[in-house]
Amino acid sequence: VDLAYDGVGVLEVLSAVVNRTGSQLSGGALTVGSPGQLLDRIGSDGVPDTAVFVFGDVVNSPDNEDDADDQIVVDVVARVANLSQNQDGVQMRSRAKALFTSSSQNSSAVLLDVVEPALNLTYTVNNTAGDAGDAVLYTLRASTLAGTATSAAYHVILADVLHAKAALVPGSVATNAGTVVVGNGGSDA
Repeated sequence: VDLAYDGVGVLEVLSAVVNRTGSQLSGGALTVGSPGQLLDRIGSDGVPDTAVFVFGDVVNSPDNEDDADDQIVVDVVARVANLSQNQDGVQMRSRAKALFTSSSQNSSAVLLDVVEPALNLTYTVNNTAGDAGDAVLYTLRASTLAGTATSAAYHVILADVLHAKAALVPGSVATNAGTVVVGNGGSDA
């Protein structure tokens, strides 16, 4: 069984494993928990984009039913790679292909729509003029751009680099979401 996509955008396969084998099936080299082989078959970019399972000879004992006892289920976990070609609106087509002795069979395609956040950043200062030693409050605000964002933003890092002649007041950095990593220690500048 070969699981891949059509090469539009970049899809990264993170893991692939046999989830279940039906009770009517015997033989075969893979059992529940067996990993698939992850390969880079599209684009030669070093990103694993295909999962391959080699089951060997599998025998399905006839019971006149087509049910879970006659199926092999594999789980493939993939993510849309964080690359420039994966823009909002790109549609990836993924499918599975089973190869056997005299033929092959393609699954129907599964479509994946690429969505991405659209952020609006505003930067303001409470006082545009001041004397030496005056405190100035800078505000950096990130918000979702209304009407254009199609997904949440994850792992967002906001940085405010002060002018070389400005000095940070220790303990003055605050946020209403997330964590201040640098900016509240006595040695921060």
